[in-house]
Amino acid sequence: PRRMDLAALLQRLAETLRQSAPSDAWTVAVDAPDACLAPADPTLLEGALLNLGLNALQAMPQGGPVELALCRLDGRLCLDVRDHGAGLGDGMRAHLFEPFFTTKASGSGLGLALARRAALAHSGGLEALDAPGGGALFRLWLPLVGEGE
Repeated sequence: PRRMDLAALLQRLAETLRQSAPSDAWTVAVDAPDACLAPADPTLLEGALLNLGLNALQAMPQGGPVELALCRLDGRLCLDVRDHGAGLGDGMRAHLFEPFFTTKASGSGLGLALARRAALAHSGGLEALDAPGGGALFRLWLPLVGEGE
């Protein structure tokens, strides 16, 4: 792990997702402070967030907004990836993080399991939540190490 600027990471992720979107029908917005430093493994964290972002794009086949956010909540640094798709059903939610579980015709079912593993490797976690107003919210969280982190 090394000290990373998580706000800059979300900005880079947003640009990658904009380039990956099939058309202008998808938008990507970032809500993050100017800088937020935290110890992290760049490869693991970037890979996990990229997977969550690509899933968010795919959750909205006709397009829509993907929202990326960084906040402090309950002693944690939260990296949120939200879509405005159909959301998560209870039956799906129970299996989301199981290896090889997928609802996609061409998916491997490993992305969310690997994203969760990356979060756990940082002593954090990954939660799948219903977003207010519809859609899904995936919250990858890291422990808040100390003031100024």
